[in-house]
Amino acid sequence: MYCKNCGSTLPDSTSDGEFCTYCGSKVTLGDAVQNQTYQAANTAVSNVNPTATNTFAIAGFVLGLISWFLNLWGIIGTLAIVFSALGLSKLKLYNNKGKVFAIIGLISGICNVLYFVIRLIYIIGLY
Repeated sequence: MYCKNCGSTLPDSTSDGEFCTYCGSKVTLGDAVQNQTYQAANTAVSNVNPTATNTFAIAGFVLGLISWFLNLWGIIGTLAIVFSALGLSKLKLYNNKGKVFAIIGLISGICNVLYFVIRLIYIIGLY
C-alpha cells in the first residue's frame, strides 16, 4: 500500500487513521493506493533534473563580460554582481542550471567595481 500524498510505501499493517511516517499526512484506507506502479504526484523539486539555465545567472554573466570592456563608473559591474547574486540564490529554489555562469559574473563584477574604486582613489590622490 502507498501513501496518496507522498507515494511512500506503507506497511501492510497500517490501519485507518494512522499517519504516514514520511510526510505525516493522515492515512485513510480508502485513499491509500494499492497499485504497485504508483508514481508520486507531489515529487520534491530537488529530485527533479535541472531543466533550464537561470536567466539571472546568464544576465549576470553577460554583464560581467561586458564590464571587462566597458567600465561606466562601476555601474555595469554592480549590475553584474546583483544579477549573479540573484541567480545564485534562485538556483536551488527553482532547480536551474547556471551556477558557473553566476559565479563568473559575480567575480567579473567584483573585479570591475574594485578596479573603479582603485582608479577613483588614484585620481583623487593626484589632486
